[in-house]
Amino acid sequence: MGAPLIEGLILCGARDIHDPALRKARQSINQRRENIHVLYTYPGLYNARRDNLTGFWKNVYAHTHAIVVADGFLEHVDRHKLEGRELAPGEEVEDVILKFAPGNGQLMQLACLWSHWRGQDEPDLLSFALVTDEPPPEVAMAGHDRCPIPLKPANVAEWLAAPAPADYQVLLDDRERPYYAHQLAAAA
Repeated sequence: MGAPLIEGLILCGARDIHDPALRKARQSINQRRENIHVLYTYPGLYNARRDNLTGFWKNVYAHTHAIVVADGFLEHVDRHKLEGRELAPGEEVEDVILKFAPGNGQLMQLACLWSHWRGQDEPDLLSFALVTDEPPPEVAMAGHDRCPIPLKPANVAEWLAAPAPADYQVLLDDRERPYYAHQLAAAA
């Protein structure tokens, strides 16, 4: 189903602002601070599955960390899964988009990895990936199989200090665990 769509603000560790492309992106975001809900729907937004952080993501995990401050996330789900039923004979799969948000309205600080990709004769790509894990029951019951990991505020500075030696898996375990209410955001 792809990466979730996020409305939020990207924050990276202090040493990372020396990357010119990242600095330019942050300046662009900061110029729009009066409207903190910047929608990132362009190529370069991915899921970093927690069970693959030391595999596919090994070059950025424990090296370039970030957070996204967000009030929710959007996910594509199949309508029949949302409705808790099997497809009817001849029924086509219908994709809908749900917005999941903490029931108490709190902002989340979602764990991310980022990278500045450079290719020969290719435009630079500044990308980031939300670190995702198994979903809580209410997200799974709504039909989705992943969920971004919201860090506890006390763990944000240590997460952003990468590549400082730390047990980052402990920070991902010691996470916020909000109840996610959801609503239909759109039919895809």
